[in-house]
Amino acid sequence: RRRFERRIYIPLPEAPARSAMFRIHLGDTPNDLGQPDFDMLGQNTPGYSGSDINIVVRNALMEPVRSIQCAQHFKRISGILPNDDDKVMRDDLMCPCGPSEPG
Repeated sequence: RRRFERRIYIPLPEAPARSAMFRIHLGDTPNDLGQPDFDMLGQNTPGYSGSDINIVVRNALMEPVRSIQCAQHFKRISGILPNDDDKVMRDDLMCPCGPSEPG
C-alpha cells in the first residue's frame, strides 16, 4: 500500500542547490574547496539528484582508503602534514605505491 494517495512530482535540484548539497554532504571533512569549486560542481552535475550527489561525495571520500588498500608497497617521502599547524617538514611520511612505482 502507498502512504500517500497522490503522487507528487519533485523536480531535480538546480545548480545552486546541487552546489549546496556538495557542501552539506562533505560536512566537517577537511578540504581545500572554495565556493568557486562548489559552484563548478553544481554546474557540472545536471540531472543529478540529492541521492546521486551523496553517492558521489561518499565515493570521493573513500578514494584515499582505496588507494591504500590497492598499494603493493609504500615509500618514504618528506612533506608537511595537512593538519599540522606548526608546518614542520617531516621525513617519516609514507606514500602508497603501485606495482610499477619504485619503493
